Amino acid sequence: MILEGLDNLTMEQVICFKFETPKNQTDYETLIVGLQLGKELGVKRLNCESDSQLVTGQVKGEYQVKEPFL
Repeated sequence: MILEGLDNLTMEQVICFKFETPKNQTDYETLIVGLQLGKELGVKRLNCESDSQLVTGQVKGEYQVKEPFL
C-alpha cells in the first residue's frame, strides 16, 4: 500500500496477512487497513485507488457482493 500526502510525502506500507484469503478478500482487507491508517494519521480527506474492479465497484455502489465474508 502506498500513501501519498502533501508536499510529495510518500509512505509505503507492506501488509502480511497471517491467514489465507482469496484475492478479493485480500483487496478488501488492504483497503480497510489503509482507511484505518489514514484515520490514525488524522487524515481529513482520502482518495483510494485500487486495481480491483470488484472492490471499487462495491465502494461506489455499482456492485453488490454476494459472499458474506467480503
